[in-house]
Amino acid sequence: MKRQLTAALFLTAALSFLAASVAAQEEVTRVFCEPGDPDNNCPQNNPDCCVDDTLEVVFGSVESTNSIFTYDEFVAGMEIQTWQIGDIVSEGIQGWQLGVAHDGDALDLVDVSFGPGPAVAAQSDGVVVLASDEIQTCPAADPDCSTVSEPAFGYTQSVILHFKKPVVLDAGVRHLFTTAKYTLKRDVGLNGTLIQVVDTLGRTASPRAGIILTIGGQTRNPKVLVDGWIRGGGIGGANFIRGNANGDQRVNIADAIWIIEELFRSGPESTCHDAADANNDTLMNMVDAIYLLNYQFVMESPPPSAPFPNCGLDPEGDDDGLDCAETQGTCP
Repeated sequence: MKRQLTAALFLTAALSFLAASVAAQEEVTRVFCEPGDPDNNCPQNNPDCCVDDTLEVVFGSVESTNSIFTYDEFVAGMEIQTWQIGDIVSEGIQGWQLGVAHDGDALDLVDVSFGPGPAVAAQSDGVVVLASDEIQTCPAADPDCSTVSEPAFGYTQSVILHFKKPVVLDAGVRHLFTTAKYTLKRDVGLNGTLIQVVDTLGRTASPRAGIILTIGGQTRNPKVLVDGWIRGGGIGGANFIRGNANGDQRVNIADAIWIIEELFRSGPESTCHDAADANNDTLMNMVDAIYLLNYQFVMESPPPSAPFPNCGLDPEGDDDGLDCAETQGTCP
């Protein structure tokens, strides 16, 4: 009885942690400007600096709110379209500035443009600057890159909607700022790669672009940023033991922890996602970690399905979308 109570408490704690982790996995959100925080990116003594607007990178369509792109099979050169959106709730935004960065080892930026959106109309009567060549990253200690800079990957945008007239963004609208097309250079796996709105990019010999919304001629900072997250699917194929996520030829609590770390804490990636699919539902997710915890601690809980407890091939073959990159450990 004591053992079952301990297991129940452990599982309750694990479920609470996993629920929070899954919520975080749904999208990669960062707080950029928080009132009262000394590191909130605001000029000093400006209590009105942070505004309730959100800058996002999304996939699917300009109307989408989906910030996660998942592919089933890696194909070199795969094209991925993104839309950089301003979810605007503030009145009176006259312009904006920001950078969008990506990992140059994982992605190539093929094309980026304004519109169709408010920046297109600003081209005749305002200022519109979009730069994707000679991009560098500037550290916070040297925002003008006067002494330190490194080559970077991404683009910057700066927009003033109109010089003479009081043209502003409509509030309560999701505005398209830019569209960008990338090609995938390598398999980024389950941990994936991010496309992020940043304030560290600038062109060579130019100051970096901040993350700025201009209201009434004053600098304001959006409170929230949402990154675009590109994630891969399954890999390879070979003999394995189901439930043995960490590849040590034993199925125990360490495998459940491995799955949690990989999915939610940027831990090492399993070389056999078929093995990590403990309940054999063709998915590797938090349910597999719970399934293994139940098997270890809750009496009469079912074990992982075949191949278990000995090495073997997946009965479903490659049809489940999960594979092994290599044969596990001492499996033949």
